[in-house]
Amino acid sequence: MYCSKCGYELEDGTNFCRKCGSKNIYNNLIPKERKSTLNANITSKENNINQNNLKVSNLNETNSNEINSKQTTSKEIGTKQTKHKGFIILGILIVVLSVGFGSYYVSISKLLSDNSKNSEKTSTKNKVIPNNKTTNSSEVKKEVVPPKNSNDISNINSPTYFIFPKSESEKLLDSDLSLLKKENLTLARNEIYARHGFIFKTEAYRTYFNKKSWYSENPNFKGSDEELTDVETYNIKIISKYENK
Repeated sequence: MYCSKCGYELEDGTNFCRKCGSKNIYNNLIPKERKSTLNANITSKENNINQNNLKVSNLNETNSNEINSKQTTSKEIGTKQTKHKGFIILGILIVVLSVGFGSYYVSISKLLSDNSKNSEKTSTKNKVIPNNKTTNSSEVKKEVVPPKNSNDISNINSPTYFIFPKSESEKLLDSDLSLLKKENLTLARNEIYARHGFIFKTEAYRTYFNKKSWYSENPNFKGSDEELTDVETYNIKIISKYENK
């Protein structure tokens, strides 16, 4: 007994085809030729399905191989790019280090050169010139050194002249004052007041300082110690000491 629709062989007394579920079932109504044709068609269809499945499987396998090949190629490209970037970074580091070491070497060389020049100058200054003449210590004459801040008073009447140009900012030494005459010491002491514009009542001092281009009368300055700096007060006292000798 066969299904009249799909040709599937059924057991006797079966009302429905177990393959296609058709209700039209006839007992032995399909001729043998029809049965063989149906069986051949079914077999052909099954073979076509199997071939299609095989083609799909082969296609999937081909696609999978292509994907794997592309992935492998992309990985190789990425690896090459990574290596290329690594070489570039390494090259940059080598250049930077070379420049740094070069600059360091140049600076060290320059420093050593400067030090050697300075040492040569120092050795030249400190070099002792031998004297062929033998002298006893008692025969050695001490050289007279002029006072450090001694002033030439030959230009004392010049409009720009100062006896002690820095007496308002630097303390005077005994060597600065020991060679001056009393009248010049007095002018040097009054010179400190004149810088502030002190108005002198003594005619001789008024005439002297009025001839100086740097002197300008200041009625507000009275000449008290509070108006002077500590250096100026010190210099006035030491000059007065030599005036009274």
